[in-house]
Amino acid sequence: MVYMGADNNLEWAGIEDFLEMASVGSTADVNIVVQFDRTPCFDTRYKNWSLANRFHIGAGMEPYPKCAVADWGDGRGAREVNMGDPRNLTDFVKWAAENFPAERYALVLWNHGGGWRVRSERTAAGSRSIG
Repeated sequence: MVYMGADNNLEWAGIEDFLEMASVGSTADVNIVVQFDRTPCFDTRYKNWSLANRFHIGAGMEPYPKCAVADWGDGRGAREVNMGDPRNLTDFVKWAAENFPAERYALVLWNHGGGWRVRSERTAAGSRSIG
């Protein structure tokens, strides 16, 4: 599960990471599912869509809205969501687990922020700052 908050100036990187996942795609053993939110401001490729879309990534897939999952379980697909709202993250995780059951799960929080780390935290590898 990849929760991709690219509704910012790293939109281009979100597209590149989507394409990287699609270079392999889902298999019989591993499903790659992504909730991808974009902005209309920074990267105009792939029809410059700006709503959040959910994808079950297939090999060679491109991030066009027509490739997105059409029904999020409530009869509708793409919409504008606040990717910083934990309720939206919870909804995505539940949706992914219900639609793509697995023995094990991984969740990637892809965003513009520093995540849960404190800016001055030291890494295990040395004394450089994170952030």
